[in-house]
Amino acid sequence: MIYANESQELDEWGDRKGYGFSAETIEEFKKAIYYLQMAQIYAHRIDWLVSGDDNEESFHKRLAKDFASLLHSRKKWKF
Repeated sequence: MIYANESQELDEWGDRKGYGFSAETIEEFKKAIYYLQMAQIYAHRIDWLVSGDDNEESFHKRLAKDFASLLHSRKKWKF
């Protein structure tokens, strides 16, 4: 959706593929992607903690590492 937003290309029905959302809306989409990825990290780490695969110490370490990785990868996003 973000990638095709400005596309003038037509689909098989003759409709424009791009959505033409405003820059403000696209920024909200980008925030949503980031927050959803954060939620996925939390769900994964909490699952490992409550299942006994991690203890509290490793939970906090891995959580911090995963969030640092997310922040690093976010800087490379090109929409």
